[in-house]
Amino acid sequence: MMQPEEMMTKKDMAAFGKCSLRQIELMAAAGRIPKPIYLGTSSPRWRRSELMAFIDRMAAADDSSEKGE
Repeated sequence: MMQPEEMMTKKDMAAFGKCSLRQIELMAAAGRIPKPIYLGTSSPRWRRSELMAFIDRMAAADDSSEKGE
């Protein structure tokens, strides 16, 4: 049986990134983090798998720039 994907709230995202709720709002508005899925009009949720893939891509890009690629 397939497990449901973990969804993260804005509070979860802030705790994970060790930043404020406002910082999460600003990063989302600027497109610096994956777009949330809204459950209703004011309940953003992020897929944990999308966040982890995003972090992996950012780390890979950072590693490439450090190597001069």
